[in-house]
Amino acid sequence: MAHSIPSQALGARGRAAPPAVPRTLSAAIGLGLLLVHLTLSPLLFSTATLGAFEFPKFTLLTLAALLLIPLGLCTLLRPRGAQTPRRLAAAPRTDSAPLWRQPLFLGVVLFVLSAAASTALSISPLTAVLGTHDSHAGLCTIVAYGVLFCATRGLCRTYGDARLVLGACVLGSAVASAYALCQFAGLDPIAWGDRSNVGQYLRPFGPLGNPNFLAAYLVMALPLTVYYAQRAAADRRWYACAILALVGLLSCAAIVLSVSRAAWVALGCVALILVVGALGARRWRTAAVVLGLPAGAAALLVTAALLGGEDGLLGAVRLRLEHLTDALSRWHIWDAALATFRDHPLFGTGPDTFQLAFGLKRTAAYWQIEWNATPTRAHNEFIHVLATQGLVGAVALLVALLGLAWAGWRAWRRAPAEARPLVLALLAGTAAFAVESAVGYTVVACGALFVTFAGMLSRFGEAGTEVEADGRAPGRRWFAIALPAACLLAALGFGFNFVGEGIAVTLVTGAGLAVVLGGAGWVVFREAGPNPWTVLHSTGPAVRADSPVAIWRPLARGAVWVGAAGAVAVGVVCPLQANVLCRTGVRLFVERPRDGVSALAEAALLDPTKELYWVKLGGAAQSLAQHTGHPGERRELWVMAQVALMRASILSPLNPYHHDNLGLVLGRMAREQLATITSAYAEFDRAIELDRHNVNFYADAAHVALGVEDVERARKYATRGAEVFPRFAPTHAILGYVALKEHRGVDAVNLLCRAVHGEWFDQPQGRIMALANLAGAYLDLGMYEESLNAGRQAVAQAPQLTDCRCNLARCLEALGRFNEAAVEYRQILEQVPGHGLAAAGLRRTGSTAAWSAGPRH
Repeated sequence: MAHSIPSQALGARGRAAPPAVPRTLSAAIGLGLLLVHLTLSPLLFSTATLGAFEFPKFTLLTLAALLLIPLGLCTLLRPRGAQTPRRLAAAPRTDSAPLWRQPLFLGVVLFVLSAAASTALSISPLTAVLGTHDSHAGLCTIVAYGVLFCATRGLCRTYGDARLVLGACVLGSAVASAYALCQFAGLDPIAWGDRSNVGQYLRPFGPLGNPNFLAAYLVMALPLTVYYAQRAAADRRWYACAILALVGLLSCAAIVLSVSRAAWVALGCVALILVVGALGARRWRTAAVVLGLPAGAAALLVTAALLGGEDGLLGAVRLRLEHLTDALSRWHIWDAALATFRDHPLFGTGPDTFQLAFGLKRTAAYWQIEWNATPTRAHNEFIHVLATQGLVGAVALLVALLGLAWAGWRAWRRAPAEARPLVLALLAGTAAFAVESAVGYTVVACGALFVTFAGMLSRFGEAGTEVEADGRAPGRRWFAIALPAACLLAALGFGFNFVGEGIAVTLVTGAGLAVVLGGAGWVVFREAGPNPWTVLHSTGPAVRADSPVAIWRPLARGAVWVGAAGAVAVGVVCPLQANVLCRTGVRLFVERPRDGVSALAEAALLDPTKELYWVKLGGAAQSLAQHTGHPGERRELWVMAQVALMRASILSPLNPYHHDNLGLVLGRMAREQLATITSAYAEFDRAIELDRHNVNFYADAAHVALGVEDVERARKYATRGAEVFPRFAPTHAILGYVALKEHRGVDAVNLLCRAVHGEWFDQPQGRIMALANLAGAYLDLGMYEESLNAGRQAVAQAPQLTDCRCNLARCLEALGRFNEAAVEYRQILEQVPGHGLAAAGLRRTGSTAAWSAGPRH
């Protein structure tokens, strides 16, 4: 007699799915860890660290990987006779290929191995291992991605597991988009500096630190929000559906507010994929929701933009649309990356060393576009891999991408009807990542989400993926514990950053974010069942061993966890402590410079592998030395600055900025007879050799040469800089000053006029000094009216500079306007008592008696 099989137990094409299997404690902990990491990854940021956004996310990824590794090792140390989930499965996976024969898994392994080989042969091995402080994309991050992929693939055995873990994306996108809207409304309690803008419009960046990164994450997570909303509507849970629709609307609004062109294109691709999938499955309401969310968000924001005028969002969107295809700076970056690949074709320069290699390929044209910006990534992941990991890495990446496409196709074909919307959401999020990667680069939050998608598609592409009809099978205590823990950690993280900020705005912003987090968290929690609290009391069959446990197994597991604890201490706790200490030192230096220098020195000694800490210490010690009057302390500070910057240049010898900074310190030490000027010139020459189109290096070297009265060397550096970038004003100002000292008045006027009308970028003080020198040059030529005009401009912009005021007073005196000249001389003497030129000027103008009568206020 034939027995019918329930429909929920059937896989794709009518195959019987294996029954639910028990889950080991390690697997439950691992799933909870995946959920917590995926929740916190987009939300974690800290104002207490140096690098408020990417460093905390990188630290979280490292911690998650270091905890997942011992969990996997403990699983391998199970007794051989244990009734493992594979042994308990009713139907063996007869058509599943071994892991090493699966293209996606093989591609991931090959990519990690190629990164290790490129690191071993890197132009800067330490940088390749740890990554730069801006991008954190070294070998450690690549290995962590590999661990996350394997853990996701191994732990998410069912569609229900995947659905519960991916609920973290709803939380992340809800809070991130709500925080971005708070920034747009001016309700952010934290006063961030260096914000990205388009015209007069300040772009919100949420908890990811950059508008492009925020939009990239939200576009990747949006298909999952639509998927959960569709499930809630199918189950007639209208409150949950309304909350999820609101989360999707907030996400679309934040994507529009970010004015990220790549995210807009990716959003269009996501909408197209979801609409085609919904129409193919005859889900008309889902297709309408997919089209309605971005359209509704755009309509609301355009209405708000019209009220804000052309200087706000409307002008920014119009500007972005007018320049939708502009990518001039990226073409220069891609050319430099391909040139780097030609120099290192096999293994590249090493992971995350693109910034070091770029200086050798920088063009003068790129300098005119970006000015002093050195990209850390190639803004195209495939080109970036070609440059940093060479042909070997590119082949491994191509294998992984082809494997991902194959896994996605198999996952779609093998998925039962009730699981296909989830697979479609994963495919849409993966496509969004691919679009973003074509013109951008991967940050930790987006990379972790993409790796999670890839791991799940790899699992779903196998035969025998377990199907649960409603995703509410017993054994979900990990979810009932992990999700509230993730929400609590996210709330604490946000609250810690808001401590000490404005009370009213903090309360409003905190309350709004708490409501969003609580509502989204409850909706996701409902995935555990109609009454989530019953999950805490549910039990599943225990995994027991049929054979005695050997004594060496618990000892081996103990050794694994002891090693993991040591790795966490070395790889997470110590770097985090040093980073926080460095940030503290930077803050202390403003009010208590000596305490700040001490904190920076302690941070550098605590984590001596981070060149950034040595650079911060060198800059602080140099600044304090310039304002210290005690000779002994001054000497110690100069030596500290020299040693710190030398240490930075040793850690990263191909970083030209380290050599330039060291050259500046040695040049100032040479003026005090504490170093030789030849050593400073050697550092400047090395910096120029590594980045010959960086005109700042020529200007810095020329300034140092002028400080030791080496006019010929100053002329040499300034002339070379002017040839590299003819419109760069500082080099022309230096040449004009040299001509002024050599009494070549006409040349000095021409050069200084060119400097005043040239490009100063962020050096307004230099333009003021050029105006003062121009006033002096006109004065030497007897062109008094012109001198007066230049002198007044300089004094108006910098009234505290006595040299500017002295030139103005001399000009007034030469024009016979003695009373006005006397006023200027008196102000100089008020600022600098005993100023010789000012006192002599007062005597010449006959105002000595008036000055001696008493001080003037």
